[in-house]
Amino acid sequence: MRIVIWGYYGTNYGDDIMLLELIKGLQASQIEIEVVDIYGSNLKKKYGHLSEVKFINFDIMNKFQKLKALYHFARANINIWGGGTVFTESDGDGNYKWFNIIKKFGGNIGYVGVGIGDLQSEERIRKTKWLLRKSKLAVFRDGNSLNKAKSYNPDKQYYSAEDLSYLYFKDQNFSESSVNEFNSKYILVTWRNLRNYLHKDDENSLMVNVVSVLEEMITKKGIASEVVLAALDTNHDFESCQELNKKLAEVGIKSVINSNSSISNISALIKNCTFHFSGRLHGSVASELMSIPTLSLSYSPKVTYFYNSINSKNFIDVYNRPKIRLDDVLRILKTEVNQDQVKFLHSKVLESQNNITYLLDTFKK
Repeated sequence: MRIVIWGYYGTNYGDDIMLLELIKGLQASQIEIEVVDIYGSNLKKKYGHLSEVKFINFDIMNKFQKLKALYHFARANINIWGGGTVFTESDGDGNYKWFNIIKKFGGNIGYVGVGIGDLQSEERIRKTKWLLRKSKLAVFRDGNSLNKAKSYNPDKQYYSAEDLSYLYFKDQNFSESSVNEFNSKYILVTWRNLRNYLHKDDENSLMVNVVSVLEEMITKKGIASEVVLAALDTNHDFESCQELNKKLAEVGIKSVINSNSSISNISALIKNCTFHFSGRLHGSVASELMSIPTLSLSYSPKVTYFYNSINSKNFIDVYNRPKIRLDDVLRILKTEVNQDQVKFLHSKVLESQNNITYLLDTFKK
């Protein structure tokens, strides 16, 4: 059995975690795996140590080579897009171009652990409906996406399962030695570049607000002695880290940009911080699973859905022009770890295994 995996891999913390968990789950069933590198992320170099996984540098192929590769992919049992909000208004379109050709070559396509964003244009909705109708399998990571899919194609059967990334945090131990370059308490900020979501003036105002709170946390309350900035998406977020670094310097706050974007390093940074201002979903998921005091900046329904699903209010909606206050941080810091919530979060880890189960069961029928 051969499965071809597509996704936004190589530069994003959450997506890379989901790729590794897909590979691990499929290898346990002795599946032949091919991973398509479509963004020039050099996946072969980054994950070449993974035994018996073939990485294909699709991005560097010419037109003829790509068609030949697509015909080869179509001969696999299924081509899946693994993880992420793949159906969006401005970014992902479900991999429509390449999956459309694979279907024309007689191949199977599917989606595992994905989400549907706020689709508005007729063109994006049309593509999404077509892809989901033609899919052999579609597993969604949240109820909102599942309901949208059902509304698009009422006669098709779709599934839901907890986010694929939960599997990674099962039995993980991120030791302090992983981040021993920081000899003092630090506040972690993993800012998500919001240029596609907010006007630049609104994002700047939000940055100024967060910097002001960070200054109070350090100078007035002594919560930490420095700020660590980390990009959870190296294609988009480094620019924001640099901008925040500059703003923090202007108010005399010590800060450093941690440029090690490996999964293990980012996870360790989260595990060992005093407080986390999180700008991306999977940074928030990691924080909450590790019981780290966190305030998340929700730019997408998927972040709000996650927090509602764990009955937590530790997030703000960036579209409401929020004013973050020191009291918001102090409330989170003073809140004792809710053991029931921890148990509930870890139940999600077990339920995320259903992504792999649904995929394998598709070929047992």
